[in-house]
Amino acid sequence: MISFKHGVSILLMLPLVACVKASRQASDVVSTEANAFGLQQSLVDVNNRALFEAGNIELENIQFSRATDDSFEQVDQIRLWLKICGVRDRATQGTLRNERFHISSEIGDNIYMTRDDEKGTPVSTEISNPITVNQGNCLRWSQLIPAFNYVAPSANIALHFEIRSLAGTLGRMVRRVGFNPWDMYRTNSKTRGFLDLTDHDKADWGEGQWVSGQESVIAALKGDLFDNNAQLSMRSLTVQPLERENQNSSAFNQTQLMAGLSDSEKQRYQTMRQEIENGLRQQAGLQINVNLSAKPFIRFQDATGVPHDMDINSGRFRVHMNYIAARVTEGSEKFLLSSNVSQITGRGLAFNWEVGPNGLLASVPLVMKTNCQNCRVELAVKIEPVSRGLRGVKPFTAV
Repeated sequence: MISFKHGVSILLMLPLVACVKASRQASDVVSTEANAFGLQQSLVDVNNRALFEAGNIELENIQFSRATDDSFEQVDQIRLWLKICGVRDRATQGTLRNERFHISSEIGDNIYMTRDDEKGTPVSTEISNPITVNQGNCLRWSQLIPAFNYVAPSANIALHFEIRSLAGTLGRMVRRVGFNPWDMYRTNSKTRGFLDLTDHDKADWGEGQWVSGQESVIAALKGDLFDNNAQLSMRSLTVQPLERENQNSSAFNQTQLMAGLSDSEKQRYQTMRQEIENGLRQQAGLQINVNLSAKPFIRFQDATGVPHDMDINSGRFRVHMNYIAARVTEGSEKFLLSSNVSQITGRGLAFNWEVGPNGLLASVPLVMKTNCQNCRVELAVKIEPVSRGLRGVKPFTAV
């Protein structure tokens, strides 16, 4: 129970966080373009026609690149470091050292040779396709996945790497690999879960939904293939209503952060603030600020539906509030006790609040329009992401 000096008791009831089911079919997704290899398609015939052979593709390292957008630090690219060893002539079993091969996948052929730095970590070189067999009889390369939405629904990705002899005399082989970049990032498990699936039956693959084919793979990585099941949630959420003097209508702006705004955004913000202040001064009723403090996080589901939580330490959010009440009589209907800035101005105005070191802090102005005796009073809260890096994440709501 929260009380303020005018004696109105405020009850904030927060529901338990619930898992949100993804609205996607249970069947695997495969693009229909002519050059796609189906998930059920055997690669034995393709690879038996090659005049060279090699072992499994291995993931040496994976790097998730970060970019800052709207003060929100997000992951937007992935780089894979891969290798395949035991490259040799099928007939003579001789080595193919210095032989060159062109490598491509559904992601494209933006392939670069790999070397080890002084710490033994794989790094990309400036040498692009074709890739040369090194002294260890291995092909080592890196590939950039240029668009990755880490808040998108988790799915298993199947890629087919075509390794084609540049001279044309050795033919080509195709290796199928599987991995889940969302689960790898969210659990910080780097190389765990990356598998060469070429010689395995579909029944032996990992659990969860699989995506294959250029169009579907790229759409899934961008977050455009499935309905998003990511849910914004809050830890340690507290609210404190405080009376605001009429002559101090700008007090609600004291915790508004301006950092990260462009000049045009600052101008729009100042104009919006003035409009809200003018509207508040003209309102009759008890004027209050509802101060809110919370630690935002996102609840995801992995490819098998198991939930995982991730804290959000940056970004902008829009906070909406209103008081609602119902008389303590059976069958009594709920009604609004307050007006928020959208109702006061007649437009969908709300401030964007930025997550800082202490989490999400907001101070929302409301005008109490009705005095209700013997009422049960509830505070309705809606917090929605604003940063583009959080697009598709479902807003947090509580009463």
